[in-house]
Amino acid sequence: MARERDHVVEELERELSAARKQLSDCLAILRVVPDIVYKVDPQGHFVFVSDSIRELGYTPEELQGKHFSVLVHGEDVVSVSRSAVLPKYTGRVTGRVLAPKLFDERRTGERKTKNLVLRLNRKEEPDEDEGDKPGRLQFYGEVMATGHYDRDIQSKGKRFLGTVGTIREIGAERPLPGRGDEGQDEYDAQEGDGVFAGTVGVIRDVTERRRLERQKRELQARLFQARKMEAVGQLAAGIAHDFNNILGAISGYADLLTRKLGDRDPKLAKYAGTIMAGANRAAGLTTKLLSFARKGRYRSLEIDMHSLVTEVMAALRDSSDMRIILRKEFSARTATVLGDPDQLRDALFDVALNAKDALSEQGEIVFASFEANVDGEFCYTHGLDSASRDYLVISVHDSGVGMDEETRKRVFEPFFTTKEAGKGTGLGLASAHGVIEAHRGTMEVESARGEGTTVRMYLPMFREGTAGPVRETIPICGDYEPSGKRILIIDDEEVFLDAGGEMLRALGHKVILFRSVSHALEFYQDNYHRVDLVIIDMDMPAMRGDECYRRLKRINGEVKALIATGHNLDEAAEKLLEDGVTGFMQKPFLIEQLRESIGRILYGNNS
Repeated sequence: MARERDHVVEELERELSAARKQLSDCLAILRVVPDIVYKVDPQGHFVFVSDSIRELGYTPEELQGKHFSVLVHGEDVVSVSRSAVLPKYTGRVTGRVLAPKLFDERRTGERKTKNLVLRLNRKEEPDEDEGDKPGRLQFYGEVMATGHYDRDIQSKGKRFLGTVGTIREIGAERPLPGRGDEGQDEYDAQEGDGVFAGTVGVIRDVTERRRLERQKRELQARLFQARKMEAVGQLAAGIAHDFNNILGAISGYADLLTRKLGDRDPKLAKYAGTIMAGANRAAGLTTKLLSFARKGRYRSLEIDMHSLVTEVMAALRDSSDMRIILRKEFSARTATVLGDPDQLRDALFDVALNAKDALSEQGEIVFASFEANVDGEFCYTHGLDSASRDYLVISVHDSGVGMDEETRKRVFEPFFTTKEAGKGTGLGLASAHGVIEAHRGTMEVESARGEGTTVRMYLPMFREGTAGPVRETIPICGDYEPSGKRILIIDDEEVFLDAGGEMLRALGHKVILFRSVSHALEFYQDNYHRVDLVIIDMDMPAMRGDECYRRLKRINGEVKALIATGHNLDEAAEKLLEDGVTGFMQKPFLIEQLRESIGRILYGNNS
């Protein structure tokens, strides 16, 4: 009898030793597993937490006996707490996808909680001044949890609380607070053929995955927006080009009428002046469209942006209500950038006008500057040249009504405006954005309802020796007398061709007009020695102006040419200026502008 007892004791000790070794092995494995393994009792208190919890700043010991709400972000507790979630589903029939997911899960097998993502609070030592603010530092954890029972149970047909199927009534319960030990989930632990002993779960750190997913969504949204804006930009550029051709004819004929009428018929002269004013206003809109479409810049100069901002502030002060306070806060030690001062001035003024319009009767507009060294991620997400990391930031902040998020997302779209009909074209910020991007920069808008709006413009800092040659626009020449030069015009737009011919004849020149590039080249081949100047449209369907010029130059190396286009000066046109084209004019232009350009080319007046 004693021998049998000793044998039983030895057997139990061996089993106990094996169990201890198995437990030790399991704990050793859990210590190296990066996922957080946990168990909570039926009331939601931690019974066990693996060593991986140290990544959140906690020790397993300090969470023992604490309710899971201490760890879960307060806003997420109500979405996973049994007492808060299940009453919403009581009496409802749910499917597998729609079934509620709980941190302290009772379901087992295929019905257990999967892919539940929560924000967990990192532990942070309280600041002396701020006190304890749990949840300030969080990470995202993906939870998989299953119910733990005192023995194996058959889940088929079983109705756990929160399971797939019809959610039954729950026993007495109290609401669960955001965090702490007071107030816990209450329910009947007895579930028919098994006693619920708690929940076993695994929490995987998906913070980086969430960040990458969010970044991917943001990049996809930016790509979609960029493609949309590129398409709109191409459309806008095409419309602006065609409009400028039409406006060239309208303003040209109006200018001719004004000159011919003089003082003989003031009433008709007034009509012609009104037509001219309308054409000029329309030309201003097409200029904004071209700026939005980023069709290049005219000049590349060293610019002191502080001086430019000061000019804009002075102009805004003259056009604004005196109750609006204008203030500047220049923190940048140097504010030199490379670009076109006229376009950048217009862009700044458009932003400033938008800020002024956001103020009702009074308020403040603050113009500020600072230097920023941006990282690679900023360059990547904003489409900037990664080689340029030093940027000058010009910000314009207004204390106006601000914008909601949907409005903020659309501020750079052309023709989008929240102003009353007739009070805005919706091209101001769109064209400003185009100008800044054409200068290898970017713009950001930060705004909220009732908190005003801040527009930040990032421009690459100019460093000595890092820029290409600086080109200034060619100065306007002085007076000269027309001398009957023979001028060849090549333009596919008949209406502009006729108007240009009339303008040249009014200046006393002889004109040859061609809509066909091939016919013009044939004519020039035989008559180049009798042609003093060729005016070429840059954008023709059969052959671009740059290719036409190169063919003319092969015929006559001394050809004198003036490029006319409905677009701004783009890279192709800039290259032509470097290759010897002697002039550039943007449509629409007036007789006096045409006279000055011809004088510079034919009479060599470059002073």
